[in-house]
Amino acid sequence: MANEIIVKYFDIKEYNIDMLMPFTQKISLRYEKCNRYLNEKTKLQSLLAGLLIYQNMGDIESKIQYNKYGKPYLDEDKNYFNISHTGDYVVFVKDDKKIGIDIERIREKNLNIIKHAFNDKEIELIHGSAEILTKLWTIKESVYKASGAENYLDFKNIDTSNEIEVVYNGDKYNVISKKVDECYLSIASINKYDNIILKKETLQK
Repeated sequence: MANEIIVKYFDIKEYNIDMLMPFTQKISLRYEKCNRYLNEKTKLQSLLAGLLIYQNMGDIESKIQYNKYGKPYLDEDKNYFNISHTGDYVVFVKDDKKIGIDIERIREKNLNIIKHAFNDKEIELIHGSAEILTKLWTIKESVYKASGAENYLDFKNIDTSNEIEVVYNGDKYNVISKKVDECYLSIASINKYDNIILKKETLQK
């Protein structure tokens, strides 16, 4: 049997702020923070991310800490989680060891960004393909997030040319990727998984 990792997600286009109001008392700290956002979609993404955490990990809001880049984490062993969002998706994953997730829409990126973030071997693999570029970008992001690193200058040092295994800051991360509609989703974890199972969440009263 394949070793599977479950990714919970909300489809953003199915919700609006008014629909989420009855649930905000469960994530009151996040809701207060969201009120600073002027963009309604950004607020919606953040609230749905908070509800994914609440529905899958319980009331841990007051225990969540953030690094200087806004990555959430728990200062507890065997309680790792990560979130990401793009377009219509807000995704969540958890594990008993370090794990990171990233989802990105497939799109062209500025050449300067490519040269800044990718090494020569990776650029050769990309070979002008927006799809391959997005896949490798999500791998970099997921490894970066799993590691808890706080220095984006190291981004180029995350070598994704292997695509299924990345060694970074002394840890070996197993990588699994999946194309989802017009997006790429990647997970980097200490544990090894063979398949990603997407499971749509609904709001729980």
